[in-house]
Amino acid sequence: WIVSYDATGNDVISQNNSASDGSGTWTLLSTSRLIASDNNHSHILFVPPDTGQTMLLIAYGNANLSQKLNDGTVWATNWTSIVTDTGTTEALARNGWSGVKDTSNQVNIIYITSAGNLKHIQRAGTTPWGWSTISSDITGLTSHTKCTLAVNGTDLYLFYDKGDQKIYYRKYDGSWGSESNLKTDTTTIQGAISCYESAQNNEIGIVWVEGANSPYNVVFDKISIIAPPAGGQIIWVN
Repeated sequence: WIVSYDATGNDVISQNNSASDGSGTWTLLSTSRLIASDNNHSHILFVPPDTGQTMLLIAYGNANLSQKLNDGTVWATNWTSIVTDTGTTEALARNGWSGVKDTSNQVNIIYITSAGNLKHIQRAGTTPWGWSTISSDITGLTSHTKCTLAVNGTDLYLFYDKGDQKIYYRKYDGSWGSESNLKTDTTTIQGAISCYESAQNNEIGIVWVEGANSPYNVVFDKISIIAPPAGGQIIWVN
């Protein structure tokens, strides 16, 4: 599956390759207009099929996060709004939300509100799907804040900055843990930060671009999650 905006920046397209080795024919399955004045720099979250073959598209438009569901056969005709209180600046629209699906088919989205607070919502992979709000105490973020989300089983790992050019992270395992620091210097971060969608070999990689002027540097880093002994605790290494 591939989803994208078309050349106008307004339409979301989904395509399906019928051959598992990538040699088959691509077929246009659905084209639908989200919002006429979409920010065409925004990204789209594609939630792959669960055991019931349900798929989900989530996209940003006009300070709203909207969803579109495929029940395993056809895409819904219309987009429906999930969140109407996202940040309204272009920078925040591009970088101020992220999402993943965990191994229990829970879809998790984190987003930054117009007030600068980070919110976490969760949707179960069943029909009908309903979003529930998870408590988060991350506040005081700015229009320059960037965030990205990774998953390890049912645990979430959130990476974000606070407009201070540093990068922080937290773990969610039913509740949000304390804040740790990944990038401690104040070299200017350019554009978004990104991480693995899921942990690999007990590690989560993260990448960002930094520097005050061109040429900029692409920086790679990671955190390691070491499985605890019986009765022990998770150890963070970065």
